[in-house]
Amino acid sequence: MVKNGDGLQDCFYGILLQERGAMKMKWTVRDVGAYFAERDYVDTAVVPLVKITWHNEIKATVEQGEFTTLMADRLEGQLKGRLMLFPPFTYLKSEDVANRLKRLQSWMEMLRRDGMKHVFLITSDAEWKTVESDLDESLIWIPSLPLEHMDPEHGDEMIANQTKQLLQIVTAKWQNA
Repeated sequence: MVKNGDGLQDCFYGILLQERGAMKMKWTVRDVGAYFAERDYVDTAVVPLVKITWHNEIKATVEQGEFTTLMADRLEGQLKGRLMLFPPFTYLKSEDVANRLKRLQSWMEMLRRDGMKHVFLITSDAEWKTVESDLDESLIWIPSLPLEHMDPEHGDEMIANQTKQLLQIVTAKWQNA
């Protein structure tokens, strides 16, 4: 297996592994075992940012979290073997932003220390855009789609289009690294 380098080869590495039947890289015992076996080739972490509330906005908040998690999962599915999908970083809507940032930065320091060259934070919560300059990582904000009201075929098409856009963002970051 060819170790990752820089440039165009990196961009298609995940696709090549997928064609070879590469393993998934999710937060499961099995996938983490595979990660340690292939650690030299996995240099990218994806962390969904998911808000939690139990008040007036619960339905919209759950929709955002569900969509964010779905998009992160689809991204991992397209680039399996090149990135690791971590469990969501969850936070209360009422949590102080400074505290939230401090906790998130602790996660990011650990990921960098353990060899992740690239970290992508994915969210549907627009509030993260207001503190994006305080993050050292790549923040990807994607507006959530109300999938529960769409017919399955149209929903799948919308998800596929969003996934393509995410792939372009990630591969561009790899190329420019």
